[in-house]
Amino acid sequence: MDNQKSASVENSPPIGGWLWLPSIGLTCGWLGFLSTVGGIRIDVYEIAASSRLADFPNARLFEKIILAVAGLYLLLNLTTAISFFRKRASAPKLVVVFCVCSVLFDIFLSVGASSALGANVNWDWFSLVTLANIIWIVYFLVAKRVKETFVL
Repeated sequence: MDNQKSASVENSPPIGGWLWLPSIGLTCGWLGFLSTVGGIRIDVYEIAASSRLADFPNARLFEKIILAVAGLYLLLNLTTAISFFRKRASAPKLVVVFCVCSVLFDIFLSVGASSALGANVNWDWFSLVTLANIIWIVYFLVAKRVKETFVL
């Protein structure tokens, strides 16, 4: 059975078409993610340096939670990317999970930054990111190209 499965993966089409976009996102998207997390850490240090930590008592806790969640998120990103580029049958499901986690992380980040750091939330950007993730979820669940590429 393994020989049959590996033969079918070898005969599957290469990653192409619309699948190039998530491949770029899985390869480079973590850079933007790290930039966001780094920006939050800078905000926490600026609050601490300006002696305004009393105004934001949950800033340090929020920073620690963000770092823990960020580690899990990056692990999911790596796992999804490996599965995607090896064209494993589990890749579409992992991409869907990754998209859902991305939206949940954005909600957590936005609400947390607002309450713990007093930051303003750009809900318009959040709406666009959520819409893009919904589109990719639907694509990975129904597209023929996905089914052919990842040998479902």
